[in-house]
Amino acid sequence: MLMSLDFLWDEEKTRKLFKTHLILFMIGGIVASIYTLLLPTNTPYRIVLMLIPIIISFSCLIYFLLLPKPNPGFRLLIFTLEAQLAAAIFMAVTGGFSGIVQFAPYMFILFAVFELGTTSTLILGIFSIFTFIGIFLWSLIMNPYPGLPQEFFYYVGSYCLIVVIERNIGKELSLQFEAKKRLEQIDDVKNQFITLTSHYLRTPLTIIKGFVSKMKDTSDVKSVEETIHSMEALIENLLMISSIEQGHTTINPISSDLNQLLKDIILSFQQKAINHKLTLTLKSPDLISNFIFDPAKLKNAISNLVENAIEYNKIGGIVEISSEVIKNQVIIKVADSGIGIKKDNLNSLFSPFSKGSMNEVLNFSHPGVGLSLYITKLIIDAHKGKISVYSEEDKGSIFTITLPIK
Repeated sequence: MLMSLDFLWDEEKTRKLFKTHLILFMIGGIVASIYTLLLPTNTPYRIVLMLIPIIISFSCLIYFLLLPKPNPGFRLLIFTLEAQLAAAIFMAVTGGFSGIVQFAPYMFILFAVFELGTTSTLILGIFSIFTFIGIFLWSLIMNPYPGLPQEFFYYVGSYCLIVVIERNIGKELSLQFEAKKRLEQIDDVKNQFITLTSHYLRTPLTIIKGFVSKMKDTSDVKSVEETIHSMEALIENLLMISSIEQGHTTINPISSDLNQLLKDIILSFQQKAINHKLTLTLKSPDLISNFIFDPAKLKNAISNLVENAIEYNKIGGIVEISSEVIKNQVIIKVADSGIGIKKDNLNSLFSPFSKGSMNEVLNFSHPGVGLSLYITKLIIDAHKGKISVYSEEDKGSIFTITLPIK
């Protein structure tokens, strides 16, 4: 039965928690040993007090050796039961029955509920109550004192109530952890799907692109090429998201010229702005020549904002990029006079596939599937920065990137 217990954490996390406990109990064993050595030789049960920390320390060494083995949760539960029993005996022979429930049992219950789950908490609670009964009987025979039965019923009753409360808390905690695990599993499946799908899309696109390049330069060929480029961009975005979320893509910051980066972005979008009959401008004080960032990724992030500002603008509108230094931060803004963003969509704007409703995502009047802002946020977050937006419908939007100066 115990071997099939469902523990709160996975094995690797449980091993880390177990290792921490073993180190702490080894230190506690040393302190307890010093304490017993300093006791007078005529102290009652002095030998028992000396043996308990030695036994616990020896157990810790054995559990250290068994850490790499499977089922660490089961061994952590057994160790918790041992430690609870040892603490109860140690406190009973030094402070009477009331000393048992002053600290140790509640500490172990909290350990169990937050580290081992509800079933282990119940097992520990029942084990503790039997321990209390045993210590009570021992005290009644060997070391009776006035008020002992009253203390027993009061403390054991209170402890039973605490066990029930902690078990209920543990149930809620277990549900949350289970939900988190399921979300992580879904996320892993999603990343695998993105990687595989992107891989199998990229190969046929490369073949098609090769054949198209050999065809005559007609409007149809240009249309096919534009479609291929759009699909390639989508694939690259999907792969970038998957890579960043799995921690495979890292930021490579170097000292670079931010002003030149912004000028390059303006230059790359100038023709597109002209085609859309827009004015694209740069407002920068040329004070940010030596700034630490990843040029390729930051250019990608800002370009996503500029491209959106162009695509969702009006004829005769403007798109302005500006930058300034305020205290120890660089502020980059991309402002437009476009159609703006609905208030209902602002909260989820930086989420994947966010273009409002699914109908809006599938609306091909504005290309893209709502990944660019999500990618931008991932890149800015990786730079330890922040991104925010202010928008009014039919008046335009202002995206603000704040980056720390290192």
